[in-house]
Amino acid sequence: MRGWLVHDWRRFILSRAQVLLVFCGLCALLAQTGRWHWFPELLTHFSVIYGPAALLFTLLLYWTRAHWVWSMGGALLALSLFLVAWHPYFYAMPTRVATVEDSSRTELTLLQFNAAGSPEGLTNWVLSSGDLPDVILILEAGSGFEALARRMKAQFPHQLLRLQDDPFGILLLSRYPFLQAQVIEPAGAGHYPALDVTLAPKGQAVRILGIHPPPPLGQMLADDRNRFMAGLVPGVSGLSGGVEVPVVLLGDFNSTHWSPWMQDFMEDTGLRDAEQGVGPLATWPSWLAQHGRYLGLPIDLMLISDGVQIRARSVGPDLGSDHLPVLTRIQY
Repeated sequence: MRGWLVHDWRRFILSRAQVLLVFCGLCALLAQTGRWHWFPELLTHFSVIYGPAALLFTLLLYWTRAHWVWSMGGALLALSLFLVAWHPYFYAMPTRVATVEDSSRTELTLLQFNAAGSPEGLTNWVLSSGDLPDVILILEAGSGFEALARRMKAQFPHQLLRLQDDPFGILLLSRYPFLQAQVIEPAGAGHYPALDVTLAPKGQAVRILGIHPPPPLGQMLADDRNRFMAGLVPGVSGLSGGVEVPVVLLGDFNSTHWSPWMQDFMEDTGLRDAEQGVGPLATWPSWLAQHGRYLGLPIDLMLISDGVQIRARSVGPDLGSDHLPVLTRIQY
């Protein structure tokens, strides 16, 4: 009886592991066509998962002693790991973490958060913190965030906002005055505003752009996203008032570093992912990401120009949104 049960369990595991292993291999392959269509591009965001999943299913197949299937699994595993490891995010990892504080550089702390239309948790958390950030970027900011801006006026007197009762309202709060501040629409007139400000703490200027492109869920939204990102390229040149300054581009990108469109954007602008040298930092969905930096997707990103270094980067607590807030300390 016991032998029959073990055999039955092995057959059960074998049948499922075969299907899941083939699924991982097909997803890894299909993700390589993400530049051609919006659907396989969605698969690129899970690239880091395919290798470990294939490893798990291959070990299960080995345990069942189905060696021919295990050999097939080994081949798919090698393919999955190769496709992930060959990605520029992994083989081009310059260290951008400043391990020694440089007194000649200016340090700035930035908080970015897709609040999903709920300001209460963020307000209470920030105001109860003993160490306020210098700049706060809030996304999905509807009309209810006007009260948040007023409440934080004493701590963050310099504010730029475009409140909208849709997922694309945006708000930036700063402890430092703006040298320049404007609301831009990179995709042209529409519903996707972005904020472009220049600050000069300690007399050293830095340009900060807050963005929230649409999610590429369907061809129309994918085209809008592509137009939005393409519209940013000419302006993200490291120039502010004709003088070269460091650039920080942050927000909810609705994308990950594994997307070919993100790779193209970084190549076109010369910006680099702030998580290179630090590692992925999952922020969505919050119920999963709060349990580990590799659980979930890193879509609340920051891109930086040369001259900007990361001192620290971490997620904050669950504040009632489907995203986690991200705190980044930079030096430039």
